[in-house]
Amino acid sequence: MTLSGCDARSGQTRFHRAESAVVLLEVILALALFAATAAIVTGGINSSVNAVERMRFSVHAGNLAATVISEIKLGDRPALMLEPEPFDEPFTNWTCQILAGSGDEPGSPTPFQQVEVVIRNVALPFEFRFGELLSAAPDSDQGGDPSTESSDDL
Repeated sequence: MTLSGCDARSGQTRFHRAESAVVLLEVILALALFAATAAIVTGGINSSVNAVERMRFSVHAGNLAATVISEIKLGDRPALMLEPEPFDEPFTNWTCQILAGSGDEPGSPTPFQQVEVVIRNVALPFEFRFGELLSAAPDSDQGGDPSTESSDDL
């Protein structure tokens, strides 16, 4: 006895519908997994880019602070600037402030002065501090002019 054509077709139709539903479910699940993975990877890349940007600002501010310390040592800048001053072109987004302290406990004389250079970026909330001990008085007993050295040292 054979099944009627209607029954055979409805069985195949149900099978195709169930197979289509499974394929659709697999596609939706794969899309959800892809979206979750993409969100995680994007978050990691964003964090890395931000860390590189902070590192770039830190290195740039460190270079500017070392320049300011060198200018103080050469006498081109004062050892105290209470108000932030902008740098010259092309560093107009950066300001410099120089703070000075005694460098030691109160009451004990020291030949050094603590100098702290504060570098700020005016466009972004970024601040870099660099401190160093500088000699408070010029070195009169060190170095000297090599032409005045005696020939006994040779």
